Amino acid sequence: RKEISIMWNRGLFREFDRLGRELSRGFTPLGFTRFPGSFGTELVSGQNSLSYPKVNIQDEGEGYRVHVIAPGLDSDSVKVTAQKNRLEFSGRIRAEQLSDNDKYHRSERSVGSFQRSFRLPTDVEVDKITAEYKDGILNIEVPKAEQSKPRSIEVAIAN
Repeated sequence: RKEISIMWNRGLFREFDRLGRELSRGFTPLGFTRFPGSFGTELVSGQNSLSYPKVNIQDEGEGYRVHVIAPGLDSDSVKVTAQKNRLEFSGRIRAEQLSDNDKYHRSERSVGSFQRSFRLPTDVEVDKITAEYKDGILNIEVPKAEQSKPRSIEVAIAN
């Protein structure tokens, strides 16, 4: 019996990443965007999101919540910036100190420096964005502008 080993390289992952972006771009004109106002669209092409911290972006009505899953993030290196239509964050994830006795069978944790940048929707208040790093997750709160927040409308009942 022969064993076949398949080597995955970063170039292959980049191609899958590029294909995913192309497919997403193709659906956007049809109205199939996942995030209103294109929030979640990565701005820097060529980034291999498979080797960067994973990101969840959630619409919570009053605003958006961005979770960056980044255990081991060096607190001195973390940086979050927001401009008119762009949210960017960067940092460095520390590598564990390994000894000669450590024998890994598999290691999937990404380490090193990263930078990610996403398009912001037009309905946010950039000057009120906050960020906190806790328990391995960088939480970024992106509040919506007042006119974009959902509001209840009382219905008058006619007699």
